[in-house]
Amino acid sequence: MKINQGENWMAVALCATNKDGAKIDLYNLDSNENAFPDSYPIDMLNSDIEFIDFSTDDCYLVYKDFSGEVTYVDISDKSNIKPHINPNDVEFTHEWI
Repeated sequence: MKINQGENWMAVALCATNKDGAKIDLYNLDSNENAFPDSYPIDMLNSDIEFIDFSTDDCYLVYKDFSGEVTYVDISDKSNIKPHINPNDVEFTHEWI
């Protein structure tokens, strides 16, 4: 589990089971205080998650699975989460937490 610096996103990595593959549930914690947070599932992962992290500007989530694949998720617009973006599209001017 990881919470970003702005404390408005939480990513929870879930291990694969016999029935389901590994996945990440991404929660927007800015939703209504009286409601359960909005959830954005990221599934179809190759293997269990080795690590997850957020960029310091809170625009990206990065995760690495145990197969060695590193994937970037654009979370800059919560109405348009982009779960598998090309790393060449990420401007690396920001540090990771």
